[in-house]
Amino acid sequence: MALDLDQLLVKMTASVEKACASQKNASGLLQKDKIPKLVEDLLLESEKNKNNKLKGMSLLALKNSSLLSYINNLALIILSKVELLDHHLEKSDENTKDGEKGVEIEKILNKSIENTVTQRVILERGVKSLEKKLNYQFDKIVNTYKRMEKDSQELDKKPKSIASQSINENDSSDNDGDSDSDDELNFKPDTQSLIKTIKSTSEKENVSTSNLNEKYKPPRISAVAPPTSNKDSLDKPMKSKNKRIQSMDEYLKEYGNAPLLEASIGSTIVNHGRGGVKTNRDREKEREIQDYEENNFVRLPSSKSQRKKSGRESRQKQLNVFGGEDFSIFNNSKSFKSSDFKRKRSDNSSSAWSKAKRRR
Repeated sequence: MALDLDQLLVKMTASVEKACASQKNASGLLQKDKIPKLVEDLLLESEKNKNNKLKGMSLLALKNSSLLSYINNLALIILSKVELLDHHLEKSDENTKDGEKGVEIEKILNKSIENTVTQRVILERGVKSLEKKLNYQFDKIVNTYKRMEKDSQELDKKPKSIASQSINENDSSDNDGDSDSDDELNFKPDTQSLIKTIKSTSEKENVSTSNLNEKYKPPRISAVAPPTSNKDSLDKPMKSKNKRIQSMDEYLKEYGNAPLLEASIGSTIVNHGRGGVKTNRDREKEREIQDYEENNFVRLPSSKSQRKKSGRESRQKQLNVFGGEDFSIFNNSKSFKSSDFKRKRSDNSSSAWSKAKRRR
């Protein structure tokens, strides 16, 4: 820990020495009559801009000026804090002059902090939002400028390439003049190609006429059963053998790796827990009906069969659901005794002899 403190003190003393040296240099430049060249250039540019009557303020100029003032105020804050440290270290006797000097330094510090805050707000709230809005226009302007430069470079290169091509063409024309006399016999018409084209056109005409004379034959399609959808299973009653139990759905959700979209807590409970719980299929069906009604501006009436079905489902859920939980897995009416597999005789299938016995 001591080593860390020593290192920190060494670094702090070095930074203070550098700040003091920079302060001395700045004060020396201010005392001199000569102004640095950079400052002179900036002053000249500012005077030129004054003569040019610009409408409004440029965004880039605002950004540059605000960044410059922000950095300047940060430097003032660091300098004032260094001066305060020096003032407290050198202060041995409380004098009025030293007190006034400390107050002035604190005033400069507070003012520079306020200026940094204002410039930061300008940069964050003003400049950034405007840059986002004008970013597309800036990119467009830059791209057009780059394209114009590229086109100008290509135009400069084209005359040279055209001149070189013309020279090459003149040389090649002199060389080809001698070879043309030898190759005149090679450029004769090919009669065999003409015969092939005549045959192909005649064959196409024969095929088209034969197709017109024939009867239409529909294409053979193999018989396939229509695809089953979830809507068919939804229309079946609740007592069907292929019914999916809620506990099985919960088990698949718990141990499955697929992403799930869960409803908010309590939104699936119907009639304060008396009407059971809405399943995923019920919610999907309600969503389909809602989408259809909203898109077509039509309210779908509920039929008698649907009302009966909903009442039957609610009664079934009241028997199996308690406190928002499904206990239908424990209410399985199936029994696997040997007597259940025997065929029961109906009253209509009884014989005349059994009827006679009953009469007695």
